[in-house]
Amino acid sequence: MSINLIFWILLVALIVYLFRKLGTGFRKPAFAGRDDALSILRERFARGEIDSEEYERRKQDLHR
Repeated sequence: MSINLIFWILLVALIVYLFRKLGTGFRKPAFAGRDDALSILRERFARGEIDSEEYERRKQDLHR
């Protein structure tokens, strides 16, 4: 009986895990791409690839 109970608990846990793992891909915010782009922009500015003027101009473009 205990093996049967463990099996069902593991099965339910697996189903819950899969729904959560797969479900996160469908619930991305509408502005997620904008946040990613801003993060990349910040990294490029920090590495010195772009200057402050370019950073501010592109940041303003992203916020539109």
